[in-house]
Amino acid sequence: MQEIMVRKLVIVLTFFLMSLFPLQAYSSEQVIFDNRIFGATKLNLSQFIKDELNSSFDQYDFAKVDLNSDFFDEYILKKKNCSLDLEPKQFCYFVIVSEKSDKLIKLSVIYAKKILISGKKHNGIYDILAFQSKKDDYEYERYIWSPEEKAYMRQIDLSSVYNGIE
Repeated sequence: MQEIMVRKLVIVLTFFLMSLFPLQAYSSEQVIFDNRIFGATKLNLSQFIKDELNSSFDQYDFAKVDLNSDFFDEYILKKKNCSLDLEPKQFCYFVIVSEKSDKLIKLSVIYAKKILISGKKHNGIYDILAFQSKKDDYEYERYIWSPEEKAYMRQIDLSSVYNGIE
């Protein structure tokens, strides 16, 4: 009988402590390349691809994502011929661009099998998760926004750096 009371007390205390110290939950958003780009944005992207990537508009797939919650989309470009299923060791490169004064600027280039937009933010901008395996959702690198660099930078795991220090 006492054992049952102790279990109930532990359960009640656990829920009480969880309500005092809640853990934040983060979800990830899949990047959908649906190619719905029109008007001036299509012209700007076409010019950007020609000038910066030395390529043509029809060679890329496009995704619109609002990375900083300002109600203006940023764009993620991926080459159409990046066939990850055929080449197990191949990575795609994802080019992230933003509009600034009717001009597109490159925010970053990320090499990965696939990318997701994290629910977690750094410096007010959503993180990007770059997966190294198409099937393993635990093997990824986190890219965070760096205001100093004005670009996404790979987050370094400092625990491995500090483990060697006494």
